Amino acid sequence: PMQARHCQHCGACILNIDHHCPWSGKCIADNNMQQFNYFLGILCFEVYFMLGSFIYFWVACYTAADLPVGDGGNKNSK
Repeated sequence: PMQARHCQHCGACILNIDHHCPWSGKCIADNNMQQFNYFLGILCFEVYFMLGSFIYFWVACYTAADLPVGDGGNKNSK
């Protein structure tokens, strides 16, 4: 068909091709665009989760441990 383009990487003609994805090794076109968008969403979530975990670990382990200690909320202590 006229809407098809030849992919150099796959060696096939793909209808309504968007691009060839090097991570999945497949051409992204109309039939798998929704799955590719899900893949990108999950990938972004994982990156943000790992970055947040790293920042939390860094703050929890490498902050000053000599913080002032209160009286535990007991107002009657002398």
